[in-house]
Amino acid sequence: MIEIYVIRHGETEWNAQGRFQGKLDSILTNTGAKQAEAVGKRLAKLDLSVDLFVTSPLGRTRQTATIIAGSAHLPAAQCDDRLAEVSLGSWDGLTHIDIDAQ
Repeated sequence: MIEIYVIRHGETEWNAQGRFQGKLDSILTNTGAKQAEAVGKRLAKLDLSVDLFVTSPLGRTRQTATIIAGSAHLPAAQCDDRLAEVSLGSWDGLTHIDIDAQ
């Protein structure tokens, strides 16, 4: 049986500020790092046999995956461009307030 787990990156500085990220990047907050560690610890309890761990190439997802891999004793994540987030065009990096002002 094949099992696939889909995990969202931890909270980033821009998430905390209410900014749209799209293809732009922002580092994890302390909360985001703790979220990733909690996911890793939860996965570790499942005693999974992992053949492949894949992540988006963006920094926030790679940072999350690195923390999860360390906490869950998983292999290092491989980046796959097909998992990259979509751009929000001119909204990338802006907040709702910025967008309304434009």
